[in-house]
Amino acid sequence: MEVSPERMNRMYGSLKRRLSDKIEDVLEEACVIGDLQTAEELLQVLEFMDARHPRNDGPDRRARATRIMQLRKEVERQQQLRAARLSRATSNAAGA
Repeated sequence: MEVSPERMNRMYGSLKRRLSDKIEDVLEEACVIGDLQTAEELLQVLEFMDARHPRNDGPDRRARATRIMQLRKEVERQQQLRAARLSRATSNAAGA
């Protein structure tokens, strides 16, 4: 049974979305447990996937770009929180 190229493209798109959803899930888990280096690397993977397979400029493309931007902001927020905690810990240790 031969599968048409059109159908293969639809199937690939579906699989790709699911893969990116799984990467997002792991990225969010990395943020929760404080593994920010892994979160940053996973974010870079998502950005690479998005850039490598450009889609037509439609709602799906805009939603994907918005989601990547939200994830970027969350990783940066987590990094800032970690830096603030380290700074407080250093100040407390110096004052003790």
